[in-house]
Amino acid sequence: MNLYLLSQDYVNGYDTYDSFIIAAPSKGEAILISLARTNLNTWVTWGNHDKIDIKQIGVAMHDTKAGEILSSFNPG
Repeated sequence: MNLYLLSQDYVNGYDTYDSFIIAAPSKGEAILISLARTNLNTWVTWGNHDKIDIKQIGVAMHDTKAGEILSSFNPG
């Protein structure tokens, strides 16, 4: 299980996510997990993969389950 940092600076307004740390086996799975957390206001950003910067930042401990570890949300 890998740890990924997903971030974007395409949509910077209120009620948007700008980043996630996700535990997932692949980049594709990390995107799917982040999409499950976003709402329709951020769908354009998180659904548009070329607007998301994805970096593997580490390897999770052996018993870590896939999912969101941390997110940054900008409430309005």
